[in-house]
Amino acid sequence: MKFLYIGIDPMDFRPDYFQLHVVDKFDGVRQLGNEVDYICRDEGKIFELIGGKKIFIPLIQAGDCDKEYFRYILAFLNDNEYDIVYLNSRLIYPEMCLMAQTVKAQKFGTKVIYEPTYWPIDFYFHKEMNTYRGNKQYGLFLKKFFEMLSQRRRGSDFALCADAAVVFGFPARTVRGMPAIPMPNGVAVNKIHASFSSEALDQPVTILAVADGPGTCGFERLFCGLKIYYEKDFHDSVTIDIVSNDSNTALLRQAAAEIGIEGYVNFLGEKSLAQINDLCATHTIAVGSLDLYLEGRIYDSPWITKFFCAAGIPFLYTGEDIGLDSKVPFALKLPNLDAPINMELVSEFVWRCRFFTDLAQQERRYAEQHFDWRILMKRILLFTATGKLEA
Repeated sequence: MKFLYIGIDPMDFRPDYFQLHVVDKFDGVRQLGNEVDYICRDEGKIFELIGGKKIFIPLIQAGDCDKEYFRYILAFLNDNEYDIVYLNSRLIYPEMCLMAQTVKAQKFGTKVIYEPTYWPIDFYFHKEMNTYRGNKQYGLFLKKFFEMLSQRRRGSDFALCADAAVVFGFPARTVRGMPAIPMPNGVAVNKIHASFSSEALDQPVTILAVADGPGTCGFERLFCGLKIYYEKDFHDSVTIDIVSNDSNTALLRQAAAEIGIEGYVNFLGEKSLAQINDLCATHTIAVGSLDLYLEGRIYDSPWITKFFCAAGIPFLYTGEDIGLDSKVPFALKLPNLDAPINMELVSEFVWRCRFFTDLAQQERRYAEQHFDWRILMKRILLFTATGKLEA
């Protein structure tokens, strides 16, 4: 079977980001015995991998890059046949209907899958509209409102051409009239090495905090919780090691100083995926962003917790994750609100994790069965072909 991924929006071609969000995901399709090609772009060039050959094509900067990109894709689809075409985009564009119609005209039985970058997209429209209304920017408010209405109309048109939609991290049943496949985010488990060494019950607790978003990622909650913990009669020595880029680090360093726990927080700077993997083996527990509540969201399925799971390190998380059983022993669900983290609860969680010496093996198996891209893409392709979602 021939599979084509098309990324509509400009992408970040940093190696780790592109590896996570494109290459690893669709390697899962390739592992099922399929031929996989992809076409995507950044602000200045088109990147494609067709038949195993990488090609870079510059976009004409003087013109409309979006229209030029759409023309290129439509011309390509007119000359090639695929069994599955997978479109990823934040918004729905009229050209996407033409793409779907073209591939179906080229080969009978071709399936079109749509992945919205954000869902529910109306949530983000309302968020921006509320900001414009609060700033009394009524012109921008109306523009965004009509853009939202336009998306609903375009979605209805696109639903006539597409066969299914994939929604990562949200329990959707339909997307603009298309049958939806709700999925957790995934990782390439075979590319992540797990450490199965265990810690003694009386060892100091080291927390690996990975800033996987902008700003402070809600880590002030950790800082405040740790300060309260040390002001009481604490039981364990706890330190936090933070992986973040320069802009995040500056904000977090300031927050730690203002709260008064800078002596217990270490800043490691920005790290590659391989380096984060190595750090997982030398820390007690890990945590990603804790600021989901700021967006008013309940559901989330961040890739970083799947990475932790594959690496075999217990982790903390907030929100509802559709791929994670809240009763698993290697993950502690924290309240999704603006409150200090209860470090006594975290300390108890660490003690339980250390008590079960085979916990890392259990966690790794869970990642292999629930978060590996091969498993997730198999379920997506099965649903597209049969309309049935494999449990």
